[in-house]
Amino acid sequence: MEQYKTIAIHKTGSGYYLTIASALHLAGYTSPEIFQQAKEILLDIGLFFQIQDDFIDCFGDPKLTGKIGTDIKDGKCTWLSVTCVQRATDAQKEIMREYFGKDDTKAVARVKQLYEELCLPDIYATYEEEFSKRIKRQIDQISQKIPGKIFLFILDKIFKRNL
Repeated sequence: MEQYKTIAIHKTGSGYYLTIASALHLAGYTSPEIFQQAKEILLDIGLFFQIQDDFIDCFGDPKLTGKIGTDIKDGKCTWLSVTCVQRATDAQKEIMREYFGKDDTKAVARVKQLYEELCLPDIYATYEEEFSKRIKRQIDQISQKIPGKIFLFILDKIFKRNL
């Protein structure tokens, strides 16, 4: 999971941070403390966004999301696939080896079924709620020199996105 988190933070989190850090710089902020606080929050938001995107790819409604999930058939390293392997029995890991990464409707359905057997949608829902509470606490604790509403605005845009 740590390797997945590192990939997700670099893939998604850095984009959030660099965008806001640039805006802070242009607005005249210079304190390293402010940039560090922003970085911690925004990398966490980026990680959450990637995990959410992985979940939506598998369990989202294509009519709402506008995309058809392909992560399972493409064999992508996602929060779901990593969590599945971490929680799976040897027999369930064998199912992953057999079906994951195959461009076949039945194979994709079998992997989704395995995700559901392992209660990954429930685990995701718990993670989502805990993340929201934790990140809001982080935002409440940031320096008064940086407006927390910037982070709340971003959080509101991505939290509970279309499934």
